[in-house]
Amino acid sequence: MSDPQEAERLLSLNSDEKKTSRSNLFSVIQLGATFTILFLAYNTAQGFESSVNKNLGLWSLSVLYFVFSFSNLFAGAIVQKLGEKLSLFFGALGYVIFLAANVYPTFYTLIPGAAVIGLGAAVLWTAQGSFMAKCSTEETLGFHSGVFFGLFQMNAVIGNLLAALLLHLGKSVHVVFIVLLICGVAADLLLLLLKNPSTPATTTNTTKSVSLTDTLYMFKDPKMLLMMITLIYSGFSQSFFFSKFPQKIKEEYDLSMVAFVMVAFGFADTLGSVIMGRLSDKVGKKPVLILATISGLASYVLTLGVIIPLKEAYIFFVIAVLMGISDAGYNTQLYSVIGLFQPTKLEAAYAFLKGIQATSTAIAFLYSTFWDLSQISICMLVTNVAGIAAFIICDLFVAKVDAETK
Repeated sequence: MSDPQEAERLLSLNSDEKKTSRSNLFSVIQLGATFTILFLAYNTAQGFESSVNKNLGLWSLSVLYFVFSFSNLFAGAIVQKLGEKLSLFFGALGYVIFLAANVYPTFYTLIPGAAVIGLGAAVLWTAQGSFMAKCSTEETLGFHSGVFFGLFQMNAVIGNLLAALLLHLGKSVHVVFIVLLICGVAADLLLLLLKNPSTPATTTNTTKSVSLTDTLYMFKDPKMLLMMITLIYSGFSQSFFFSKFPQKIKEEYDLSMVAFVMVAFGFADTLGSVIMGRLSDKVGKKPVLILATISGLASYVLTLGVIIPLKEAYIFFVIAVLMGISDAGYNTQLYSVIGLFQPTKLEAAYAFLKGIQATSTAIAFLYSTFWDLSQISICMLVTNVAGIAAFIICDLFVAKVDAETK
């Protein structure tokens, strides 16, 4: 082949690769925007569960996370069978069913709805990971993940602002849940408009099923066992944001105040994720997680009401911001560390992470039905200290969190 022909062929290949790259970036943006709409509905509803539905809401969330934890074991097989697009649609349908159950909340609607969304959540997030991998190369995966989560994390701000506005205008909670349901249905239908990703020729990302043996192997790894303590705290903390804390806000004020405080939490979480993600690249993961821990401990001490009585509006916003910063630190760093510790078994490692977190969250929602805010705050203080201690011990004696594992 002559040089001009070879040059023409290479130009054609580069042009095709650029088209594929642009197409896949658009798919990532489309997926992120659709997830934002879906989760502005779900996360806002979750934030209202303990305030509106009391213990029934907490029981439903406990069922949700227990089923989610178990469903992670076979979600990969479902995604492989249906493909990413249909899996995303049917996974999101579980969220729509749960939102519909909240329009007419009874034991016979919320509990089955929670079980359905637990299965749907496992399928949805497994399909999301597979879709992102097929849209990306090793060079673009980090950028694509940043674009996706940058869009996704805005859901807490937008959703709670929407709910706060509706409540401020005098609309009932019933109307708020109907609006959230409409958002969920719209997001689910939008997922059907996704194009199947154009897999780049240079990609090395492949999806494979995760066997139960691979996941159970994680329980034999000393560094993963230490990280499990930190993951248990992380799971507990998820329930704290959505159980007794918003319930306390409603007792002192009203549901619109719950929404406004959760906006502060969402904004701090979103901004904190960006800042702490970049900060960890410069100073390392351990200092960032210690900073997140200090922020979390400060929020739990404040919820005890020992320093400042838990009455004034501003204190709830301060606690929410501190919680958001802490949540951002743990979310960004734990995913990074788990990936560093198990570079050849990423699927099993993340299944382990999601399983431990979901089970812990389910247990926390369960004990939230009979513990008061002070008791839960003390539990959070203890588990937070235990979690960061396990993390530091792992770094010092088992495997460095900012270098190749030993």
